[in-house]
Amino acid sequence: MRADDVDRRVDRVVRRLLPRVPLSRLYQALREGDIRVNGARVAPATRTRAADLIRVPAALAREGAAQEGAARPRRPAGRAPAARLPAPPILYRAAGVMVVAKPAGLAVHGEGDSVMTRLQHEWTPHHAALSFAPAPAHQLDRLTSGALVIAETLPAARHWSLALRRGQILKLYLAVVAGNLPPARGGALWADTLSYDRRQRRARADARGRAARARVWALTQAAGGVPATLLLVQLLTGRRHQIRAQAAQRGHPLLGDTRYGAGGPTGGRPLLHAAAIRNDVAGAGVPILAPLPPGARRALDRRFGNGAARRAEAAVARRLRETAPAARGQD
Repeated sequence: MRADDVDRRVDRVVRRLLPRVPLSRLYQALREGDIRVNGARVAPATRTRAADLIRVPAALAREGAAQEGAARPRRPAGRAPAARLPAPPILYRAAGVMVVAKPAGLAVHGEGDSVMTRLQHEWTPHHAALSFAPAPAHQLDRLTSGALVIAETLPAARHWSLALRRGQILKLYLAVVAGNLPPARGGALWADTLSYDRRQRRARADARGRAARARVWALTQAAGGVPATLLLVQLLTGRRHQIRAQAAQRGHPLLGDTRYGAGGPTGGRPLLHAAAIRNDVAGAGVPILAPLPPGARRALDRRFGNGAARRAEAAVARRLRETAPAARGQD
């Protein structure tokens, strides 16, 4: 595709051409070099000219077409509209962002039922006439529960995209992995290079991939039954399927995560929970915590002993205090 005859920022040009693709997805494609101008990687604010050639992956264009179809669902004549499904609870709403508690098993966006379709009533008709459509500022896997940030304004989307790119967003997760991991003083640093295979829909170690880093604490081991460890994970980068791939790379995939090799009896779906997120731009971050869903709380208490869920959430709160903006850089 080619830019029009008016100089425009590349993010605005692509946004106009693919209006149904979530803005976070476009910024991710720009950050990872999937969208290029004249064959070169560019920043979102790069200005384009009429002669510039903008390359957009076919998969991204197809994603936009799918979103377009999902935005205009057709209903057979005479059939009553389906009942509105419950929207995820709103944890925080200010400064152009909304943070919701995403349930496990629900996609963030896409055709059919998703977080974004369940939240449509939050922006209609207020956003109906705006060129900007609210979009996730980052991604969570379908199986992941917890804090999901949605940008409701274009300035907020740009702000969060820049903060993510600069590593100024603190993200804490709770995860249950197969096997017994010993505790590590100060946390263990997981460092890999990963690439995401879109055909197989999984991340893999790749020397030519992108850096993936996380700091991991083993909180407790299973009291009995299938060996398992409850982890607290602080993501230092934000690669797709990062926690799942890095855990599997070390021989400890998420318990029940069949895509990454955790087969056999597990006693339930994989548990991966985005427990807290904080934007530390300018040192004024407000931590947003997502309580564990009731089912996850019961599963943790059953596998790791009564009070395990409460102790895990206390570990998240403690890590937030230890990494408060004024104290960062001590790790």
